[in-house]
Amino acid sequence: MEEKKITLIENTFNKSDLTFLLSSIISEKINYHKLRRLSEWEGNHKADTSFDDTRIDKLREIQDSLKSELDKMDGDKFEVKSEIIIRKIK
Repeated sequence: MEEKKITLIENTFNKSDLTFLLSSIISEKINYHKLRRLSEWEGNHKADTSFDDTRIDKLREIQDSLKSELDKMDGDKFEVKSEIIIRKIK
């Protein structure tokens, strides 16, 4: 497998459902980094958690910006397609 594409989301959503879905996905990513940071810290109180700290901050910014942008969008239905691409790194 050199590359694998997975369609994670491919559907039509109303604004409320779309906002909830995307916010939930981002929240899960934030929680992942929080747990990873805590695990590192428990093993070593001096562990460098700057990557996770920065990623959490960036994801919160994305979450706020996305909600703001969706609030501004007109329309009742929105088509969404999201793919994940997995590539082997040498």
